[in-house]
Amino acid sequence: QLPALGSGSKLTFPSGPRDRAQVFIGGTLQGIVYRADTNYTLALDLGVKETNRIDILVENKGRINFAHGMDEQLKGLPFGVLLNDKVFRPTGNGWEVTCLPLHSKDLSGIPFPEQETS
Repeated sequence: QLPALGSGSKLTFPSGPRDRAQVFIGGTLQGIVYRADTNYTLALDLGVKETNRIDILVENKGRINFAHGMDEQLKGLPFGVLLNDKVFRPTGNGWEVTCLPLHSKDLSGIPFPEQETS
């Protein structure tokens, strides 16, 4: 359950997502935040109801294998999120973490465009 949301509601990733986060409320995309962004705060849709839930799909885009950032390889949302400045972490607050398997049988239904071979 979400706290009541009104005008000016926001979701903040304190140190940014690792690597890309798509935020959905009640199944509707609210926005996307990237690790390389300078603003880690999303303004939320005013139509959000208290009974809706937030889904955050975090994409792990691999590892940095050279240059700046090699020693900061945390993935996911290591510091949780702030919803209107209230802290939410994976250790409570109704937070559930689900790993999405990516086996070939799970991907067979995705219509990938045909690739030209050379």
